[in-house]
Amino acid sequence: MTTNTQIALAKTQSIKISLVNAIMELESRAERARLDNDQDLSRRLSLQSVALSKEALRIHQVEAEIRSRTALKVAIKKLSGIAGEARDTVSLLRKTADALGAAARMIGTLGKLATIFA
Repeated sequence: MTTNTQIALAKTQSIKISLVNAIMELESRAERARLDNDQDLSRRLSLQSVALSKEALRIHQVEAEIRSRTALKVAIKKLSGIAGEARDTVSLLRKTADALGAAARMIGTLGKLATIFA
């Protein structure tokens, strides 16, 4: 495995960690909302959590593409940006009352993975 492949895969690993952290935060907030008898908010947070979990497939597809390529410098730069945005969004999610907005931002950030090899 080339160094660039290893770097690119490390970037996807960082993105996966941010994804898991975001899902855990949403699930925690959904549980708090449920305990506070706010069933609507609990349901919406849980739905956002499910939507985020579906993004794991996109990450897997990018990893498969990385393994099949040799020229990865541009992809690494794009992945670095996405990984940074994902970390920032998780930080925002932990601080903000607008968990749904932050989750939507995370989905938008992960949607950029589709452009890595475009």
